[in-house]
Amino acid sequence: MEPFGWERELFLYLNSHHTALSDTFFWWITTPINSWPLYLFIIIFSYLKFGWKKTVFWLVGLGIAIGLADVIASQIFKPLVNRPRPTHDPVIKDMVHYLNDYRGGPLGFVSSHASTSMAIALFFFLEWHKQVKWSWIFFIWTALYSYSRIAVGVHFVGDIFGGWLVGILSVYLAREIIYWVQNKYQIQLDK
Repeated sequence: MEPFGWERELFLYLNSHHTALSDTFFWWITTPINSWPLYLFIIIFSYLKFGWKKTVFWLVGLGIAIGLADVIASQIFKPLVNRPRPTHDPVIKDMVHYLNDYRGGPLGFVSSHASTSMAIALFFFLEWHKQVKWSWIFFIWTALYSYSRIAVGVHFVGDIFGGWLVGILSVYLAREIIYWVQNKYQIQLDK
């Protein structure tokens, strides 16, 4: 599937607005290893606020959601849709600003970064929003993490939106699974 003309134009517009500072920032953001402090914070905060049982339960659910998001994005959608990344799109590949010689694999729809980051943000928002008023802040991280894929030149806007939808679906399925298991086996999650 070819990217839409408006997507190419929007991508080139967004991708062309960069500085040395923004390149450094978005390269740092897009590198998954740099998200580990956030993940560590989530685990420690969850343990201190909700106890170890809920934390382990949520981590299992989150693992299911992330696994589903990644498999659906990378193993199902990318080969099925067969849409090139901007860095591999014959129409615009020579106009793309990319960083550190990173062009990604040939296929881009949907973005795994977008799907997994949405899964993390939505999962914890849904689990925490009643007790943790600032849990919406994870969506800011998701937006930055997802936008970084445009800034470094490897995804169209549609890849990001598609990834977010996959992340939402994955969280829905993961929560259905973990709460079904909890009810079936009468798992108590009190501190």
